[in-house]
Amino acid sequence: VVARVPSNISQFLSRFSSFEKLQRVLAWLARFKCYIAQRRWRSSPVRMSELFSSFAEIIGSLRDFPDFASALAAVSRPCVSYKRSRPLFRLRPILMKGVLRVGGRLELSSFDNDVKHPIILPSRHVGTSLLVNHCHVVAGHSGTQHVLAAIRERFWIVRGYSSVRYYLNSCRQC
Repeated sequence: VVARVPSNISQFLSRFSSFEKLQRVLAWLARFKCYIAQRRWRSSPVRMSELFSSFAEIIGSLRDFPDFASALAAVSRPCVSYKRSRPLFRLRPILMKGVLRVGGRLELSSFDNDVKHPIILPSRHVGTSLLVNHCHVVAGHSGTQHVLAAIRERFWIVRGYSSVRYYLNSCRQC
């Protein structure tokens, strides 16, 4: 049983320089929380299920950005007029299981929901920068287009090209 890490993950985001380190620390914290509750410690390496749950917690913490409240209002009440020129509203956001996702014409396709409706992430957020840097390192320090394509398999960053370019310009190895 994997325990749920507290929802106040934003304090951890600024303390780590690597997405993998943050993910492993949150998995170990969840394991320690289980130990406190059940008084049973496992000294085995971190399991994939624990890493997946910590990944979900990190992505869940990225949902708080300024347009989120107005986007939720637009999703729940589509007849209300909002500024349609905002980049978030151009994505026609939909709400699935409490997560804001990209809507659109792929609704009728036979793809998986994660492919049809990527999760919307804010452009300037500490967790987004960790995710971009992680994808950049995994992709072998490749360019902006390749990193953005790798990220867009599961996520959609608002103003993605400019934010990925901004984060890749700070890469010391490149």
